[in-house]
Amino acid sequence: MKYLKVISISVVFLLLLAQGQAYGLTIYTEVSGLGVYGSGADTILPRVPFTIEFYASFAPGDENRLSWSSPFLFYGTASVTALLDTGTLVRDSEFDDIWDMGAFADYRESWDGNLTNMAPGGDRPGDLFNYSGIDFNPPHLPSGGVMHLFDVEIPGIAGPSSYLGQFCIDSGDAVNNAYDWMFENPSPSFNEICRVVNACLCGWAYFVDCPTSVDTVHWNETYELILTTAAISNQSTYFSHLDDPTGHASFIVTDSTNDPNGQARFTFTPDCTDVGLQTFEVGVYIVFNPYPSGMECTFSVYVANDPPFMYGECGKILPVSYEYDDTLHSFHSVDPDAPDSALYYEAFCDSATGINALGDPCGCEPYSSYSIDSTGYFKYFPDSLDEGCINYFTIRVTDCCGDYSECWVGMMDIVGSCGDPNGDGLINIFDVVYIISYLYLDGPPPDPMESADINSDGAINIFDVVHLISFLYLGGLPPDCP
Repeated sequence: MKYLKVISISVVFLLLLAQGQAYGLTIYTEVSGLGVYGSGADTILPRVPFTIEFYASFAPGDENRLSWSSPFLFYGTASVTALLDTGTLVRDSEFDDIWDMGAFADYRESWDGNLTNMAPGGDRPGDLFNYSGIDFNPPHLPSGGVMHLFDVEIPGIAGPSSYLGQFCIDSGDAVNNAYDWMFENPSPSFNEICRVVNACLCGWAYFVDCPTSVDTVHWNETYELILTTAAISNQSTYFSHLDDPTGHASFIVTDSTNDPNGQARFTFTPDCTDVGLQTFEVGVYIVFNPYPSGMECTFSVYVANDPPFMYGECGKILPVSYEYDDTLHSFHSVDPDAPDSALYYEAFCDSATGINALGDPCGCEPYSSYSIDSTGYFKYFPDSLDEGCINYFTIRVTDCCGDYSECWVGMMDIVGSCGDPNGDGLINIFDVVYIISYLYLDGPPPDPMESADINSDGAINIFDVVHLISFLYLGGLPPDCP
């Protein structure tokens, strides 16, 4: 077996008489395979494999030949221009045993796959292949009158889906005449053959329930569609076709029996990159025909995404003091489409109010610094120059599809520890509990005591508790210690 680049073949028969009279040979071909259909195999499907079988018939007494050589020309008409990839030559074992082809076997003068190129030295376009050899041990042909010579296996013929024209095989003329038909008298006969190249409907099945509406699936979910097919003719082998713009779908035949009705299963598991409207085309074929002919099923699936849900210190003004190194606030988020998927956090300073320690209007960016990490922890590092300022930040969380949620949080830079009697650097409900415990449960005193005089009236009592609760939860005035 040899692999031949392009499809042009020429098999030549150099037939010399060892003794007696030459009656000549008749060489003929048969075309078969998946890509062939019609009465007498008269039509070839484009881009579908097929095989050309070469035979020789001869009369009794014509067995004692010494030499063998002949060229075949492959060419196309109309839009038949090229053979796909490579062709494979397969010699019949009996033929191979009888003829010692020697150094000149598979002698090629043109074999580039372009059926419109002119063969070197030739007068017709196409691909030319010479097959030559000598044997000195007659008889060289088996008795019986017919011999299978070899096959040429062709991956397919290039071209559009409409009618292409014809693919033809004829006897050729070798440039090097030493290996032409001239070596035998009379020459073997070969009648030119041509086969129509055209797509057909004979190999299609159609869908009885192709969807017309658009279904919605969230990314990270699996969408499944079962389609029922009806075949044009009863056959047991189905071939499936899928045009998938995402690369995340599959389409297989789940039932293919001699009953013309079968099922095919389409599955699609989208990821973040597939959000939006996606259109697919599927087909089921009985004899593989790669060209759409209106029997495919085309449908769309909308891939949806929900933005992440965020919660935490959203919508609050949080007092902070430069006397502490930093404050840490946690913002938590969940992606409803994929709870385990990664999220991306960002923090932006939007605006500021108040007058800072330098007597200037507060603004963004503040003298204080801030950051937020990949888990949603927001760090704010106060600076004494921002005392008297409230800086407002947007906290944003984005999912892998680009959708996001956001909220705001305010950082109020206070002087010293006012409103923070438990001394943890934050003003929150724990400071309310701390004052109540001190007032009514013999808890430890505030440190310093002035930090619990929230309303600056010179006393620490229930009114300071009310003032702090109003600030934290009701939008009341901030702490104002003496």
